[in-house]
Order: sequence, then C-alpha cells, then structure tokens
Amino acid sequence: MYVFHIQGEIAFDVNGSRLGHNGIYQLVPSDDGESLELKLLYVQDPHQVDSKLPTNFSEWLCEPRWKGDGPPHDRRQPDTKYLNSSLIYACDFFISVAIVVAVGLLVFNLATIWKPLIRDSAPIINTIIICGCLLMLVTCYMLGVDTKTPTQDGDNPSDADEDNTESGREDINQQRDSRYANICILRLWLFTLGFSLSFGALFAKTWQVYRVYTNPKLKKQPFKMWNFLIILGVFLFIDVLYLSIWTGAFPFRRALAQRENDAADTLEVFEKCVCDNFNYLIGALYVYKGLLVVFGLFLAYESRNVKYYYINDSRFTSIAVYIVVIVVGIGAPLSLVLSEHLFIDPAYSLTVLMVILATMACLLILFIPKFVYMAKGKETMVNENTREEVTAGDGLQLGRTSVDQTDMQTAEEEVRHLQERVGKKTSELHTLEDTLQSPTKPSPKSQCGSDGDSGVLVTTTDEQPEVFISETSRGTPEEQASGRIPQQPLLH
Repeated sequence: MYVFHIQGEIAFDVNGSRLGHNGIYQLVPSDDGESLELKLLYVQDPHQVDSKLPTNFSEWLCEPRWKGDGPPHDRRQPDTKYLNSSLIYACDFFISVAIVVAVGLLVFNLATIWKPLIRDSAPIINTIIICGCLLMLVTCYMLGVDTKTPTQDGDNPSDADEDNTESGREDINQQRDSRYANICILRLWLFTLGFSLSFGALFAKTWQVYRVYTNPKLKKQPFKMWNFLIILGVFLFIDVLYLSIWTGAFPFRRALAQRENDAADTLEVFEKCVCDNFNYLIGALYVYKGLLVVFGLFLAYESRNVKYYYINDSRFTSIAVYIVVIVVGIGAPLSLVLSEHLFIDPAYSLTVLMVILATMACLLILFIPKFVYMAKGKETMVNENTREEVTAGDGLQLGRTSVDQTDMQTAEEEVRHLQERVGKKTSELHTLEDTLQSPTKPSPKSQCGSDGDSGVLVTTTDEQPEVFISETSRGTPEEQASGRIPQQPLLH
C-alpha cells in the first residue's frame, strides 16, 4: 500500500510496517576535532525491515565509536562473584597445619597404645575422634572449591561463555553444574559423618562416665568396648539413612543467587547449593545434632568431677564437650546467617575457623595432659584405689569427692583401736565406782588402795574420806617448773 505523505510517497507492507531505507547515524567529532558531524553507520534494506541488526560491526558501513570498551548496557549486567583466592590460600594453609597436628596425634596414639597411660584412656575411641576431626578438616578444603577452580585436566568450567559454539557452551555448562552438585554432596556427607564420629565418640565416653556416676558399682568394672561401638553405630546408621534419603530423593543442584550492587551498578551473582525442601532438610539435621550436643553437655556437666580408672581422661573429655558446644553454638548460626545474606567470604572464613578451633581444642585438651603425665613418668592419671563418693549435703548430686581407699582403711583401724581403749577405760571406771560405792567399811589401817596407773591413793575410814595424790601424779620436775602438771581425776 502506498500513501502520499509530506515527505512524499511512502509504502507499507502487509503487516503495517513502513517500507523504506532506515539509516543509523552517529554524531562523531570531525577530523579537526572542532565540531561534530553526522556519520552514516548502517542502512537497512526496506525488504528486510523485520530482520535483526547485525552484531558484527564489520558488516556496517562504518564502525561506531563507543565511550569505554564497548556499547553501553541497557540493563545491569550480572557479575559472578567467587571466593577470594588469597583467602582460600590462607585458610588452606591453616587447615593443612591442623591436619598435620591431627595426624601426629594419631600416630602418637597408635604408637603408645600399649602404655598404661594411653591404654586406660580408651585409645580406640580416641582414634575414632581423631579420624572424625580429620574428615571435618578435609571438608574445609571442599568449602573453597567452586566452578572457578580449574579441573584436573586444566579446564575452567566457568569459562563456558568464551566457547564460540553453542554445543560447546552447553556441554561445559552441564559439566559445571554436575561438578558443583557433586561438591555439595561431598560437603554434606563428609562434614556430617566427621561430626558424628568425633562428637559421637566424645558422647560415648561421657555416657560411660555418667553411668559410673549414677551407679558406683561399675567403677571397679572395666568398660565394654561394644557399648561404645553400639552408640557410634546408632549415630552413623541414622546419618547414613537420613543422608541417603536426602541426596536420593532431593538431589543437589547448582543455583545462582543475585544481589544488586548500587555502587558498581552491577547485579552480583553467587553460586549456592540448593535442593527441593532444602530449608526443612537442613533444619531437621540441625535440630537432631543440636539435641545431641545439648544432651552431651548435660552428661558432661553431671560427670565433670568423676575419675574413672578405665577412662582416665574423663574430666578432659567433659572439657572437650564444653568447647565443642560453645564453638558450634556460636559459629554455626552466625555462618548460616552470613551465607543467607550472600556474604560468601566472611561465611567461608568463619566456618573454617570454627572447624579448626573445635577440632584442635578437642584434640589438644585430650592429648596434652597425656604428654605432661608421660613426661613426669606417671603411668596413669587416676589412682586405681581411688573411688568416688558423693559429698555430704550434695542434694543435687552434681559433684563428687575423691577418697583414697588406703586412707579409709587406716582411719577405720584407728577408730577401732580408739574404741577398744575407750571400752577398757570405761570398764576400769565402772570397777572403780563399784569399789567406792561398796557397803563394807574396812578398818582405817587395813583398807587402803592405790591406783597405780593414776597415782591416786584412796583411803576408807569411818570419817569423811580423803583423797591423797601421790608424788607420781605431781609430774616431773620439768613439768612442775613449766606449770604443766598433768591433770588427774579427784575421787571422793
């Protein structure tokens, strides 16, 4: 259709679009730089009005000039954020140091397992604790791995956009997403199992000591290893079952979270692990582990002063439980909040710091006292003859006092000896009273008696009885000079 217009005759196609030559111009500085001139960049064919402009400027009549590196954006461009490389290297260094310390303690525990000091501290359980701590430390390495980290063959999955072919970009994106999902699964499994092994072993030791606290008859009985293994087995079975259902029914996937950065006028994009019902699943896991931690804290507080010969580090086990509760109780919620608000660097560093502090404090508290006692040449930290007695007035039964059995036997023998002496003296006193209260009246000259032991001379006459104190009762000359004359009973 043709229409006569002020500009002349114009035409429209069947869709109502105007047919004509569409040109793109740009005001650019002139060659002398003193003025601006209108420069034709591109002319569109009137029969290709619905086609897109070519993005390759080489097809244009003249390449446009841009302020900056390229054409301006019509919207905020995404800016993918990754963990700071320097922060990852620093955290990896401290993680490596902690792993070296843990491996050293493991070697020490296995090398000295035959010594009484180590043998009587449940070395198998201590080995399990160290292995659990190592798993959690290895998990910290996984926290620093993202799609920016190069793969084993040197490719970087985050460079998918640099591939020129559509199929190549799609393959790299699939590899990137699959790799990141596997990282998420490894983090969950390693950290959960590591925590169950380390804290579960601590919990098992504390539970055994608590049983001794509630039933003192068990104090002289060695613990049975199967009690520990049953508790650990239950913990691991629950974890494996729960994680299997989680990762099987609700698999992880890579997702992108966005946050606007007004200062840089960009849209920051962060990688994160997500799955269906993630909040409910992670919340249930936190509640389960939190209840175990609280119950372990209760057991550690109740049995904090108990000394059990067959677990000679029970007091230090309680202290280790306190440390784990404090670090996890403060660090875990704070790290979760930082992650939700996309502060990835602080969340990562805080999580790594929390794991290193908890594991190192736990291991050092358990093993440093052993080093000290071994340096002193002692073979045990608890005397075998020591037993636990509830202190008088301890109505809440929160503490116990250690009493040596040898001292108890000596004190009992001394008490029996004193009771025998008191009985003899009492019988002598009764005999003397019977003698004084006798109804017979002996002659003044013949009835007289003397208590050789006390030095008291008793005379019976018709007159008022008198009491004479012999010379032996006056004491030695030294005692008389010092005024310390022994006191003797006066009998009338």
